[in-house]
Amino acid sequence: MPLNRFLPWRRTRKAPTTAPPASLPPTPDKPLTRSERLDLQSAVIHHLEWCVQFNNLLTLPPGEQRTLPDWMSADLSDLGLWFVRMAPQPLGRHPRFAELIQAQRQLHTLAQQALQLNRAGQTDQACTLLNTAFERERLRVLDLLRTLQQG
Repeated sequence: MPLNRFLPWRRTRKAPTTAPPASLPPTPDKPLTRSERLDLQSAVIHHLEWCVQFNNLLTLPPGEQRTLPDWMSADLSDLGLWFVRMAPQPLGRHPRFAELIQAQRQLHTLAQQALQLNRAGQTDQACTLLNTAFERERLRVLDLLRTLQQG
């Protein structure tokens, strides 16, 4: 049975409801430039596309998940490559940038753990992981990206 049947974020189209961040980062002296806004929009798209790709990977039978694609690596994913490009830019100096990188790496670690559990035939544990820690981290990445978009 495919794992994605157990993923609530796969089956619903509602916008996730999350609590606001505990402490908002300091607002910059000047608003984001058009280029920075576009860069952040592309980062959000990278994250959402990765989620779709990962979900598609979950639909494969465990035997077909032997070799992981490059995008399963946090550093080789489109968002990971975006981090490298943005590091020397003003966005890379935002107080939440390092936290975003850490959250994205944790998301990839949890995704790989879920795939390993599924391969081992431990579908229940994989579903639990996907619906708890993985889902929290997925939303955290999106929240941090939105925080950066707000300035």
